[in-house]
Amino acid sequence: MSDVSAALGVRLYPDLVEPGGLAPALTQTATAHQLDVGRVTAPEQGRSRFTCAETTSDRGVVCVSLGAQARYFMIDLRVDGEVQAGATPPTCSRSRRWPPPGGPAPRSPS
Repeated sequence: MSDVSAALGVRLYPDLVEPGGLAPALTQTATAHQLDVGRVTAPEQGRSRFTCAETTSDRGVVCVSLGAQARYFMIDLRVDGEVQAGATPPTCSRSRRWPPPGGPAPRSPS
C-alpha cells in the first residue's frame, strides 16, 4: 500500500488516492472546471501532506482537511490570519480552533 493510500484510507477517499492527495485533487478539479482557486499548497511531510490543502488568494486563505474516521471535510476561512468561519484541525498551518473560547467575537457592521 502506498503512503497516500495509507494516509487517506482507500475506503474513505478512493477518489483522492490516484491524484496523490487532497491538494493535487483540488488543483485538478479546479483546472477541469476552469476555476481560479488561487495557489494550492499542502504541508511538506507527514500524513497531512495528503489530507490537508490550503488555497491562498489576495482575499484570504481557505484550509480544507479530511476526516480520519469518516468521510467529511473540515474547512476554515481566514482573512489577515484571523479565522472568519469554520473549524480547523491542527493539521493545517496557523491553525486555530473555531469558535474561540467564549464564542466568536462580535462583528462590527460594515
